[in-house]
Amino acid sequence: MRETERDHQIVRWVYEYRILSQAQLQRLAGKSRSTVQQALVRLYHHRYLERVFLPVAYGGSSPTLYILDTRGIALLQRLGVEDFSGLPSRGLSGVFLEHTLAMNDFRIAVTEACERLGWRIAVWRTENAIKADYDRVAVRTRGKVEVVPIVPDSYFVVEIPDRGVSHFFLELDRATMTLRRFKTKIAGYVEYYKSGGYQKRFGAQGFRVLTVVDAPGTVRVENLVKDSESIPGIGRRFWFAHLPDLTPERVLTGQVWRIGGHAAPESLFTP
Repeated sequence: MRETERDHQIVRWVYEYRILSQAQLQRLAGKSRSTVQQALVRLYHHRYLERVFLPVAYGGSSPTLYILDTRGIALLQRLGVEDFSGLPSRGLSGVFLEHTLAMNDFRIAVTEACERLGWRIAVWRTENAIKADYDRVAVRTRGKVEVVPIVPDSYFVVEIPDRGVSHFFLELDRATMTLRRFKTKIAGYVEYYKSGGYQKRFGAQGFRVLTVVDAPGTVRVENLVKDSESIPGIGRRFWFAHLPDLTPERVLTGQVWRIGGHAAPESLFTP
């Protein structure tokens, strides 16, 4: 197969995002459905990409998802990529696939928003990269000391020309974690800020924790906001939003985010 620049870019995106649907690749490429589909068919048949499918519980068809295959890895090695640790493979659970796709929807929205605004994503580290070397903090909860790992679903930095950079930890919530466990995680981030551990690790003066809820309705968002308010020292550090509200037009500058202890929705940045 004669490789094109478009082929190279699609393979790079699948490497960076780990798993992508055709619809997500269309958003990243800014191309039509047929154009992207033709490229994906070629890359699949020549073993640059592998296909995986979401389980379907009640009939119907499953969207096609893409991960790297052997020739895709070989291509990236020729282009200088060396780290292939933690790459997904066939046989992934539906829970893992849905979680990763939701995170990627958010990441793509932030990417598109930055492109529209002339801003830049300076860093984006996934959970897999963070797990290779992460910090822990000791938190007193329910009368005992608990060690809490600081392993967000992603860590990213947005750079705004002439305004500096902002650091974020992303938590993707699919309503599977108990509220008690969620409060312990939030308390861990509070301690991480107080201890200054984040400064040593990331060289940041501060950070915000974005909890993005991928669940039907907004009840889960309301419950998380309410529970966060009872944790001492949260300040304006913890922000919550419903994934369907986080379009490229609104994710960074729209008033779609809730903050623990504050009633009205706010925007992450003032345009």
